[in-house]
Amino acid sequence: MMNKKDVAGKVTEENLGNKAGKHTSRRGLLKGVIISGIALAATAGAAKKAGDYLLKPDCNRLNEADERMAEKAWKGKKLILMSDAEKDEMIRRFKSGV
Repeated sequence: MMNKKDVAGKVTEENLGNKAGKHTSRRGLLKGVIISGIALAATAGAAKKAGDYLLKPDCNRLNEADERMAEKAWKGKKLILMSDAEKDEMIRRFKSGV
């Protein structure tokens, strides 16, 4: 009959492969690879979302800047009425296709 001391003291191949809960089998390796892949994909997805949120252009601010520039341009323009001769000349050019 074997004592517990004899069993505990023996180093078997099974005990070597399972030290500290690590599996050396193919199934254990695949499990670790799959879990690592899922973690990597989740981290990449979170990083992309954070980057998109932080780096996206502020469209409202850009539109306001464009509106201010257009308003300045319109303020500098003056309304000048056309004379009848200028109107007739413009109509003649439209009709002739020049």
